[in-house]
Amino acid sequence: MGLFGRKKKPDDELNDSTLYQFLGDYADLYTKKKYDECLKLAESFYEQYPNNLDVIKNICEINLKKENYEKCKILLNKGLEQYPGNSYLIYYLSIVFYELDDVKMASNILREGLKTIYWDADCTEQRYKNFLTTLENIMTVSDENYEGDETITDIRITQIDQAIDENHTQTLWLMEKKKEYLNKKTWAIASQSDIEIEGWEDLEMDVDEELKQIRNERIVLQKERQKIIDENNSKEQDIHNSQKNPIPNLNDDPVVLLKLRLAKGEITKEEFQDLKSTLEDD
Repeated sequence: MGLFGRKKKPDDELNDSTLYQFLGDYADLYTKKKYDECLKLAESFYEQYPNNLDVIKNICEINLKKENYEKCKILLNKGLEQYPGNSYLIYYLSIVFYELDDVKMASNILREGLKTIYWDADCTEQRYKNFLTTLENIMTVSDENYEGDETITDIRITQIDQAIDENHTQTLWLMEKKKEYLNKKTWAIASQSDIEIEGWEDLEMDVDEELKQIRNERIVLQKERQKIIDENNSKEQDIHNSQKNPIPNLNDDPVVLLKLRLAKGEITKEEFQDLKSTLEDD
């Protein structure tokens, strides 16, 4: 479960064997491009198990494939009511709006999604990269003016800052628990209760282990934050340098090309003069 994960929703008692059979049959039909049969299968299971995330994903996928965008939009929104913040559903909802030519909405969904999917246990590293790539592509092809909106870098930095804050809060809470355990262990020592001493020592060791993990996580987060900043600064510097010192493409100048051919002995001086005169006349 992600840091802000939700409690598991009931799946109407869809057992593992039935689910695996459905997923296998669905994948087989999809691979064979039997999309109509695939849709019927997905609809049948969705009717029986509308709360199961895997079933929701598949029925959305096949409707998107068949370009049933309006229906897919309804299904994805219903899914997000049950599984808010789910990276898969958010990502494909943005794709649906993009296909419906609502580029602004597609962009907004991705932007808002990037602020929450960081905590989604269902979000793989590849899907996170897909979010960033798709948002960059949408911003590139869009004529919309996003002036004043957060940049992708801003969103990623905000995510990490939130994670660092959460990490700090957990650290403070655990330190308070450790203080409490130390006090109770001290009392147990005074009471000469070996069983209680051992119990409080075990709890203290557990807290120390958690604190170690959290501190390691904070180091990773801080490094990732600096990496994002460095990447962004590097991009901005490259843009600045290209604007400041544009490199002319000499090969675009036909006279330069003629001079190169003359220098290599590919043409005579007379040919060079004739060709140069022809170019100047044109």
